[in-house]
Order: sequence, then C-alpha cells, then structure tokens
Amino acid sequence: MKQYWYKSFLSILLVLSQTGISFAFSYDSDLEVLSSSRTEFHFRVTIRPSDLERQIESDSTVTLYCSVPVGIPFGSRVTLLEATADSLVPAGDRLPPADNWSDRIQPLAVITDPVTIRGRQSVAVQIFPTVGDAIYHSVTVRLQFTGGPATGNPAIADPLFDRIFQSSLANFNQFRTWPTMSVQKAPIAAASPFQLE
Repeated sequence: MKQYWYKSFLSILLVLSQTGISFAFSYDSDLEVLSSSRTEFHFRVTIRPSDLERQIESDSTVTLYCSVPVGIPFGSRVTLLEATADSLVPAGDRLPPADNWSDRIQPLAVITDPVTIRGRQSVAVQIFPTVGDAIYHSVTVRLQFTGGPATGNPAIADPLFDRIFQSSLANFNQFRTWPTMSVQKAPIAAASPFQLE
C-alpha cells in the first residue's frame, strides 16, 4: 500500500502559511540534530506517545508511528545507516487501549519514497517506537545521501515555500542552501483538434 503522506501535509501547510498561522514541526522541541550536511543527516527524537500517528493495516489492526520529514539533495539516494533506540519502557496508560494493535513486527525506522516540490526533494522517516505494550523513550537515526547532481540552479529564495519547508523539515537550515532543479512549465494553452473556427 503506497502512502501519500505529503498530500494532506502540504495542503494544510499551504493554507496555514497563507493565513499567517505558524505551523511548528511536531517534533521540534523533542528533535535534536546531531549533525547535518549535504551527505548525511543524524538526529535523535524523543518519543511523545500523545503525538504518535495511527496507521491502519490491511487486517484492520493499528500500528503507531511518528514521521520526521527530511529534505534531501535533489536526485540523491537516501540510505538508512543507523536506527537505534534506547530505554524500552512499559507504556502503561500513555498509549490508547490495545484492543486492535498490530502484532506485526515493524522495523524501527523506514524511509518513504522522495517527493519533489518546486525543484526540491524530501522524504519522511517513519519511526515505529512501540513493541507490544512498551515504547522506546528516544530513537536515533542517521541517513546518508549519495549521488545526484552536485550542481543545479543556485538556491533561490522562495518566500512562500521556504516558510512551508522551514516549518516542516527537520534539516531546513542545511536544505535551503542546496541547489534546486529547474521545473519545466507546461504551456498555458495547447492546440486542440476541437477548436472552433
């Protein structure tokens, strides 16, 4: 099942940016950037059970996860080098009742397919911090970016979308300096065999 996590995400961010409402990255206060460059991004996120999203599986069971959106250099390949967790603790009443939780074994972290927006690309790191009725306190993830063109259009200020990217991408400060790719514009009106004379 292919997930289109970015569609509703971008729609909401666009509306909020137009109204002047600030939309903070959901893990901003609990995300610590350990290192960020054009070739890697290393971070630690403290898990807040109240902020976990629900994914309904094909068998109607529910899996809890959190997403960390990350900008990537255009055209690069993203590799998950490390995903480690510490302090697995009983969740107690911090998680909703476990009537239909999935007992499927999930990887600790997965990377979604890249999404291209205005000549820039991003992925989401989806973290699955629960194991039965226990939850990890924090998760550390290290990504590597390889390949892709080293040059492109210089990073150009795009006030509307820079506000959206800044409020959503964990590594925006590095991301905004990377070259962008040209976006081919479609012709406004194309000739049609059904034109009236």
